[in-house]
Amino acid sequence: RSAGRLNHPNIVTIYDAGKADGVAYIAMEFLEGTSLREILDEQPPLSIQRILETVAQVARGLAYAHENGVVHRDIKPANLFLAGSGRALVGDFGIAVDPQKAHAGELAGTPMFIAPEGTPLLLITGEV
Repeated sequence: RSAGRLNHPNIVTIYDAGKADGVAYIAMEFLEGTSLREILDEQPPLSIQRILETVAQVARGLAYAHENGVVHRDIKPANLFLAGSGRALVGDFGIAVDPQKAHAGELAGTPMFIAPEGTPLLLITGEV
């Protein structure tokens, strides 16, 4: 629901989400391209120029989300999409949260990609 209110060229547009006949669905923008994860797995390394362009576009999308009270919480190559046009988009806001509603010490995201601040204590002891 949080991503559905975001409208930015570097965020995958969500048109609708819900349940129909007990089956959950998300209707989103159709894009031609691939995830950054697939590109990193299957192609030669990206050029420095392409890396810088991608990082800048992703940062613009995340800045817009943050300005609108949405924190993604699971940025990783599989959740970044590179359209054939060269546009980079952030997708999969499935565990996004409004920072005002987050709980202290709550751990969310893919462990391999979570920022290191405080994470080892959380993972080992469940405490901060």
